[in-house]
Amino acid sequence: MRVSQAFQALRNGACFKGAGPRFDCFKAHKVIGIPNILIFVLAAAFGVFGLGQLGGPQALRRAYDNWDYPQHLRVVTGLLDVAVALMLAEPNLRAWGIALAAILSFGSVVTLLNHRQYAFAAGVILMMVALIPATLAIPRANQFQFIAPMPHLLADTR
Repeated sequence: MRVSQAFQALRNGACFKGAGPRFDCFKAHKVIGIPNILIFVLAAAFGVFGLGQLGGPQALRRAYDNWDYPQHLRVVTGLLDVAVALMLAEPNLRAWGIALAAILSFGSVVTLLNHRQYAFAAGVILMMVALIPATLAIPRANQFQFIAPMPHLLADTR
């Protein structure tokens, strides 16, 4: 069941009227669960942070200069944040995205605490904590969908 189908089933009230099959209702709630919503919120946050680092506002550039970090580190970190956002949005890459997000977040927390930026560090710590329930949105092995680019090559040609 796709997310759009799940929203349609919920919108039609199939879960409450009893008109629609109960299995659709179960699938709809499974697709639109808290872990899935959380994963897309995290993906959006990492995307915004990555684009912000790539854009390089003056305050961020000054912070990198004050902390004696090279400006190319800001660009690399921004690209990695955007990569995390893309990986979190793709179910087959979600586990890798969570792992990379945890590494980047840990490095950010250490850096921010080292430079006494406690308020910013607290926000990043909350994002790290949100990665824990987000792991429930990782598809199980039997949920992966493999798409053959050329189905005629997979056909039996005997």
